[in-house]
Amino acid sequence: MRVVTWNVNGIRVRAEQVLDWIAREKPDVVCLQEVKAHSAQVPASLGALDDFWCCWHGSGGYSGVALHLRRSRWPEQPAFTHPDFDAETRIVHAVLDDLVVASVYVPNGGKDFASKVAFLEAMAAYVDAVHASGRRLLLCGDLNVTRTDRDVHPKERKRNGICQRPEERALLEAILARGVVDVGRALHPGVGVGPRGGGDDVGGVADRCAGDTGVERGVQHLGERAVGLRALEGQVVGRSEEHTSELQSRQYLVCRLLLEKK
Repeated sequence: MRVVTWNVNGIRVRAEQVLDWIAREKPDVVCLQEVKAHSAQVPASLGALDDFWCCWHGSGGYSGVALHLRRSRWPEQPAFTHPDFDAETRIVHAVLDDLVVASVYVPNGGKDFASKVAFLEAMAAYVDAVHASGRRLLLCGDLNVTRTDRDVHPKERKRNGICQRPEERALLEAILARGVVDVGRALHPGVGVGPRGGGDDVGGVADRCAGDTGVERGVQHLGERAVGLRALEGQVVGRSEEHTSELQSRQYLVCRLLLEKK
């Protein structure tokens, strides 16, 4: 199963890049974040991809996520729904037999840190609920949390800085402790994020994306190792052409997973 995830920072200005990306990578699962458009604003070329069941979950020029599933792998149309803690169009998921696939965009927290904490706490409870149902989970998206200081460009490391605070890191680790594995970190534990990431000792390449503030924020691609999702490949294989500063770029993640029968 080939899975791709990308914080596109506005689907209306990046439609052609996304179409080229999907054609090139040939994914089974497409997760997008920060689409900044409701369904009627999505360019027609992307609104209903011929080979995919599509869900665009947005409210205009802010936030928003999308989840697209290849029809040849899942012939029956899935039901796209939103957990109770969804706020500001930040999560969409689909139940595919014993697998739950979700695209999520965690709040940045710069203007309302309490809302970010509440969202992460609710996401931990969500993981528990999926496990309690006997299903497996694939959670993809922009989690807006750096796991350690090495995941932040040296110039942007700030004591108690947003996306770097101990409280939010602890909440992310609590999610991972629930039997969920950070696929990028597991596959590439010591690979740097590249020249714009800042240095060789900045952590796994596949579990982060440079954010709008220049912080190497958490594009986390989370799968379950213990209950049957075994990672075969996973790496950031490219980035868009937009580089707004030395510290900013937009990267995406492609990962191939083996979905074993339980």
